[in-house]
Amino acid sequence: MKLISHINKLLILLLLSIGLGNPSVAALFDDWTDNQLCEWMDQPSPPEIIESLVSKRLISCSKGVAKQRGEVSNVLDGSYSFTLSRFNPSEGHKDIGKGVLEILDGKISVAKKPRWLDTSSTKYYNTFKGYIDTEGNIIASFEVNALQGKGSPRLVGFSGSMDELQIKGKFDDYFDMIIKIKPLKALKPIEPAKKVGEAANSFDGSYAFLLSNESDKGIQNIGSAQFIIKDGKISVARKYRYLDTSAISTYDTFEGVIDKEGNINVSFEFNPIRHMVEPKTIKFSGSMDSLQLRGGFDEIKSWDNNTKAYVLDENFYPSFYDVIIDFKKEKY
Repeated sequence: MKLISHINKLLILLLLSIGLGNPSVAALFDDWTDNQLCEWMDQPSPPEIIESLVSKRLISCSKGVAKQRGEVSNVLDGSYSFTLSRFNPSEGHKDIGKGVLEILDGKISVAKKPRWLDTSSTKYYNTFKGYIDTEGNIIASFEVNALQGKGSPRLVGFSGSMDELQIKGKFDDYFDMIIKIKPLKALKPIEPAKKVGEAANSFDGSYAFLLSNESDKGIQNIGSAQFIIKDGKISVARKYRYLDTSAISTYDTFEGVIDKEGNINVSFEFNPIRHMVEPKTIKFSGSMDSLQLRGGFDEIKSWDNNTKAYVLDENFYPSFYDVIIDFKKEKY
């Protein structure tokens, strides 16, 4: 006989109807076993408080019984981009969020950058927690709202596996929530800026360069020009300038220095992406050995028509871009 048959159902249902919002009621279920909670999950319409407790405990239920969770493992540690969507048969899939899952020692969280969430503040990604075992099975929970402009976030439990490259949960009786996962090809890390010594004329000359940005969406070529090194100081030549994301005149803000070892520091004020966002001064570093300079663009401010000013946009996605200058010496 199931455990549930030993409980006064009327009393339990009365307590459940009061809801999880009452801490004293929620505390009554602290001593319940995982199997007791899963028995309620096997009912046609489990009470919301039970669903929330199951999600909070990261329990996976099957036919009224708590499934044994495998040992948490670091075998699949790494970074994985994800797309969050809601689904119902009449509407189909609708993407409502994106970001990066970080797995460290088998524990899963959402990276601070980049992240986008269309239905609520991206701070709710901070509630995401999960685990992955040696077989790649995943169980996770996170406070999320499936609706735009109404409703509120609620704790949703997700389960799935790396074999499927997705985990699923239920927001309510109408919407399923789906997180699709793919391994993230790590962007080349920005090397720490080396201390550049005194400007030297060892590398004076003309260099053609290509300017691009890179994010988890891929690489975009956005400009090209020629920089001139004279007495170790770097500027952009007036001719042969092209820039897709800002006015050509912004190349006039480009200034840098190179030392006798070939270490380079450069700064350049511009907008490096194809969106109406505030330009900012980007600091690049690199060397003659690598024939590349790299910088970063984040804390992105979008134009706000209401305030007629640029404002920090926490939902802008991607929220971080590598900005890259690849160059080579010109031959005459």
